[in-house]
Amino acid sequence: MNTNKLPSLDSKYELTKQQILNFTTLGHSLLKGVATKEELSFYRPIIHEVAINYNEETRLLEDRDTFGKAFLQTINLWRKDERIKKFVTARRFGKIAADLLGVDCVRLYLDQSFIKETGGGPTPWHQDNNYMAELIPEKKITMWMPLIDIPSSIGSLCFVSKSHRYKSMTTKQVVRENLETVSYGEMKAGDATFHDGWILHAASQNNESFDREVMTITFFADPAKIAYPDTDERINHIKTYFPNRNSGDYANTYLNPIVFKR
Repeated sequence: MNTNKLPSLDSKYELTKQQILNFTTLGHSLLKGVATKEELSFYRPIIHEVAINYNEETRLLEDRDTFGKAFLQTINLWRKDERIKKFVTARRFGKIAADLLGVDCVRLYLDQSFIKETGGGPTPWHQDNNYMAELIPEKKITMWMPLIDIPSSIGSLCFVSKSHRYKSMTTKQVVRENLETVSYGEMKAGDATFHDGWILHAASQNNESFDREVMTITFFADPAKIAYPDTDERINHIKTYFPNRNSGDYANTYLNPIVFKR
């Protein structure tokens, strides 16, 4: 499997102080042109093919639960194809994550492809960290990149600004704290939003005649230790994404390669 013909994605994407401040303050940020259309012309067909081939959803859309109707989800494509590994572990993406988090080193937590099919339902409000292993320090960030142009009718993610200051955010808290809801709407292929692991976010349904194709990569600051798991979901995440590690151990397994280090 020849990866040498694929774009390296190692060139720098320089952030402004304002972009970093926006992320720190709001918990999310939109960055234009993180990948070029030419670069995605190589990677998009590969990601789409592998995502479909490894997806295990067999139910009809109308027979699925809420999250099942929201998207087809395929996890850790980087473990399934060396060409996608080159995309997921790209130095450019890792450096952006490290710059926004204000750290010197980031590791990979996981990647996920999300295909919101024609007629797919809305993605409910949620905070990613409620489904992931808790780390110390808790510094996770997710890059959400559409692989195709997405119009405002489908839209990108919708965020509750500053909700990353709270764990297990509720709608009552949103109202009480008078927090602002922001959507970046239309996005071009290769644009990307980055959001904190505790940010409350959602997405609209897809009423268009084509599927919305998105690739996400979640990074975390290194070094980090695994906190005591307080839910079954977190126990399962430790077993799956941090094999042979327990609470108090460093989160540094072969499934968590360093993506960027200064």
